[in-house]
Amino acid sequence: MEVAKRLAKLPKDSHRPMSILFTPDEEVGRGAEHFSKEKYRCKFAYTVDGDDPKYISIENFNAKSASIKVTGKSIHPGEAYLQMINASTVLAYYMSLINKEMVPELTKDREGFNHLVAMSGEVEHAEAHYILRNHDKDILEKQVENFNDALEETKKKFPGAKIELVIKESYKNMFEVIKEHPECKEHIENVYRKLNKSFEYLPIRGGTDGATFSYLGVPCPNLGTGSYNHHGRYEFAVLEEMEELVEIVSEIYSL
Repeated sequence: MEVAKRLAKLPKDSHRPMSILFTPDEEVGRGAEHFSKEKYRCKFAYTVDGDDPKYISIENFNAKSASIKVTGKSIHPGEAYLQMINASTVLAYYMSLINKEMVPELTKDREGFNHLVAMSGEVEHAEAHYILRNHDKDILEKQVENFNDALEETKKKFPGAKIELVIKESYKNMFEVIKEHPECKEHIENVYRKLNKSFEYLPIRGGTDGATFSYLGVPCPNLGTGSYNHHGRYEFAVLEEMEELVEIVSEIYSL
């Protein structure tokens, strides 16, 4: 909003045409559903969705979600011998077969992970929900294989249980698009150089609406905002870095 306020005061012939897009519901992956390249009319764009303004991101995770639902058979525990099928026990066995080293708290940089987001269980019903992430799409497919293999193994172990596994794609690594459109990199690099600011390329260990926009025809690197510890109770923003980002984004239109 501060960038729009500044540029609106300038003569129209003093900067490039502006297109600014606000997307709601980004955190649940719904923000880009109604994006229209025809309405936006830009060759490339930049999302403002990172942390330190010195970082430019042209890579993000390939992302999938996995949901496992188990239906068991409840019966009085005193009469359960060879009859009860405890859905929570079945789910626990399934989860024990998922790679224990590939979790967020044990991975970094370009290493992917399987993140258990939520789980619940009783005797008759139990379920778990994961997000699967990796910069390398081939390794992500191996993660999917792990989930599918665990399904088959669990079905053999508990033949009386009903086990459902649903895996869906969430978004893709925008690098596959951006590498074909170097002009979006060159432009932002020129902005930093003109402002005498140093920059680094840093892969995102997460996602951004820019990934979806890239695959919808508008290559879209990501810029830092000066905010940190995202998605947690300790999230904060650095005012001086936010001001720095305003300067950078304003120059995108002026250069």
